[in-house]
Amino acid sequence: MYFFAKLLRVKLDPSVYLLMALSVWVIYTFDHLLDAYFIENERASPRHRFHRDHFNVLRIALVIASCCAILGGYLLLSGTKLFLVAIGLATMIGVSLLMTQFFKTTFARWKEASIALFYVLGIMLVPLFNKEYLQLDYTWVAFGIGYFLLAWYNLVFLSVLDYKSDSLSGQHSFVTAVGHGRSIRMLQWAGIIGLVYFIALLFFLPSFYHVFTAILIVVFSWHVRFLLKYRKFPKETLRRRLEFSFLMPFALVVLPL
Repeated sequence: MYFFAKLLRVKLDPSVYLLMALSVWVIYTFDHLLDAYFIENERASPRHRFHRDHFNVLRIALVIASCCAILGGYLLLSGTKLFLVAIGLATMIGVSLLMTQFFKTTFARWKEASIALFYVLGIMLVPLFNKEYLQLDYTWVAFGIGYFLLAWYNLVFLSVLDYKSDSLSGQHSFVTAVGHGRSIRMLQWAGIIGLVYFIALLFFLPSFYHVFTAILIVVFSWHVRFLLKYRKFPKETLRRRLEFSFLMPFALVVLPL
């Protein structure tokens, strides 16, 4: 969210970032509790076993955190319209997670795309609503598309890493739907398309936006690099390195923009 706040030259209160972190935890925990509920314990991954072993405690914490997020949104978000849109988006995310859980085969190939879309909408929502005289500007639309591509690439890459455990536990994803080998080839082509897209932004956008484009190029290139030799690393090591790449936007904190 800080990325788009700086991109749109909007200053947000620190409490809004805390609210976003809480909301992300609620969605993440709800998703994993759903998975843990339907997976047999002996077939579950370590993350799902944790949520299954602490199911009751996490369920109570989820309810409390959800109430805090709703109350915080009502008190902290600027305007009733933004609050209602945020509630609507959260509802759509919840319904999407339920649909992908109960209609796994039907929605499997769209799972990562829907999560990526809601992720991008979520981190763009507050900055857009706080932008004075907001217009349909091609710059933030271009970065929204780029961030969606990055998020989708990351999620499908993680599904590649989880392919065996997902297949054993009955979980479905883009990779289980289209196949492991085909997913790798699609990621390779998506890597080329993504890099061409981000490099094109350097030529077509004003110089102010170059630092934002450079950050996305670094994060995306990081993913492409590890895809090319992902078999050489343990799964959890790769997962941590991919997560680490998303710390790159913190560079915007110290840059004088």
